[in-house]
Amino acid sequence: MSTSRRPLSDSYEGLLGRARAAYQAGDVEGAVALYRRLVERLGRLGDGVLARRPELPAIRLQATGELVALLRQEGRLAEAIELVEGLVRTDPDQAEYWRRNLAVLRLAKGETEPGLNELRALTKEHPDQARNWVVLGDESRVEGRFAESQAAFDRALELLEQGEQDDLWIVHFSRFFLYRDMGRLDEAVEAWEQAVALNAQVSGMVREVYTMLTDAGRYSEAQRY
Repeated sequence: MSTSRRPLSDSYEGLLGRARAAYQAGDVEGAVALYRRLVERLGRLGDGVLARRPELPAIRLQATGELVALLRQEGRLAEAIELVEGLVRTDPDQAEYWRRNLAVLRLAKGETEPGLNELRALTKEHPDQARNWVVLGDESRVEGRFAESQAAFDRALELLEQGEQDDLWIVHFSRFFLYRDMGRLDEAVEAWEQAVALNAQVSGMVREVYTMLTDAGRYSEAQRY
């Protein structure tokens, strides 16, 4: 007989599971309400409780991230921005993470300069954090700021090559899209191959490569993929 226990439905873990189940069932409003309930409950906990139960900050981070993603998917950007603005103020330990998310949400909402300026500020305040440079590169590319995007990716590449290289594939993967958008297809293919060499799962998106080559009339190359 198994001794494993399912989380109580009103526990933190139970609420997270119920929120996910509601979303999977297509009940968006129900999912949003459950996620909000969970995030608010966790946000009211004192430092003593969090110290005794170190898994709770991780649950809060996960639940909030999923709620923000859900609101963004539903086009409810103002709600998502309001939620993350509150977390920037109330969760100083994760402020860099939340500020980065807030910038991306502002960009999605069409607030281009405020969003990019916030990402630029993060790279100045935390110049050795490769993730800030990668996000600045990605968002600059989307906004057509190709020179800024390339400079950001170059800096991220430099940082990761000097230190922890687990995320190096992400930079090469992002550079593929930049070079594709710039029309520099040979460099795009090279970046793709570098990403695949570091993370084989990237090959699951190979359609991006052969579509790019086919659109350019480079059919024999496209057939390789």
